[in-house]
Amino acid sequence: CSKSLEELSTDCGYSSDHLRELFQHEFHISPQHYRMQRRMARAMDMVRGSDMTIKEIATSLGFPYVTHFSTAFRKVYGYPPSQRARKPSQ
Repeated sequence: CSKSLEELSTDCGYSSDHLRELFQHEFHISPQHYRMQRRMARAMDMVRGSDMTIKEIATSLGFPYVTHFSTAFRKVYGYPPSQRARKPSQ
């Protein structure tokens, strides 16, 4: 998920518009929406299972501002990442 659509399209030999259409047709979701789903799934894993701060998690997932990360997280999960559920220590 670290490459842009333009980089992927160059690698595949397609225009970015054509690659977007192929992706949408095959997976019934836009590449941008897919990428955000993957980022939010990774965010939940990190929020639940790491000792990283919310700022560190946001930065590692490529969010320029913690507020952008918190807004995206809340939109997907219904609560802010600060209300995370910690796994018990083993």
